[in-house]
Amino acid sequence: MDKILSIFLAGVIFFNILGAQEGEFDFVLLEPAALERDCTTQCDGIVQVKQEQTLVRKKSGKYFSIGLGGVGIKKNHSSKDYESFPAVFLLKSGAQTFFNKNIGIRGFFALDIASGAADYKPGKNLIKTPSPSFFSIFSLGVDILAEFSLSKKHGHFLGLFAGLGGGVSLYMDNGDFDIFDLFVDGIYTAGLLAQGGLSLNISFNHRIEFGVKALPNIKRIIDSQNFEMSLLPYVMYSYKF
Repeated sequence: MDKILSIFLAGVIFFNILGAQEGEFDFVLLEPAALERDCTTQCDGIVQVKQEQTLVRKKSGKYFSIGLGGVGIKKNHSSKDYESFPAVFLLKSGAQTFFNKNIGIRGFFALDIASGAADYKPGKNLIKTPSPSFFSIFSLGVDILAEFSLSKKHGHFLGLFAGLGGGVSLYMDNGDFDIFDLFVDGIYTAGLLAQGGLSLNISFNHRIEFGVKALPNIKRIIDSQNFEMSLLPYVMYSYKF
């Protein structure tokens, strides 16, 4: 009788241990639906992070730009107002880095060149400058880029840019204009430069900008002659390598 009781008690203890172990496993393991839901959430987060990193790499890199603009130049000499509107050829290069898919920074080196040989029609009450002219400005600075995707595929972006820099400009307007006289008769100005506008990023590598620059020599008095330059509106195409 004692042996039977001992065997019975041992069996009870054995099944209690098995039940406790099964309970532990039931607590740890998740149902198939819960497992699938948890995996989906984690996978979606990983995919979004990878997509963001891919966009940042595609939008960052070196670039080269060319553009065309125009600037108004007004002088007062011998009680007469002279004004010209030369076309300006723009060159720019540098590198851009995006922190995420929407915000980036761009460094630039720029050279803008204009000549009276390519001149727009002057105003009605102003006399066109009778002598040849030459204008150039070299500048460097930094732009802030803010742009937003135009589609869910993130292939094209529309945004704004604004920047500051420093520039050195040269203007010459001389009846006996000679390229070798630039350092003798030219007007030199150095100062701050500001620019901003709209940009359209197409397929990451192509960018079209519509901007305006405030030049260092917007207004200056030179040798008792009133010398004034307008803002420089421009359109520019950039290719990112």
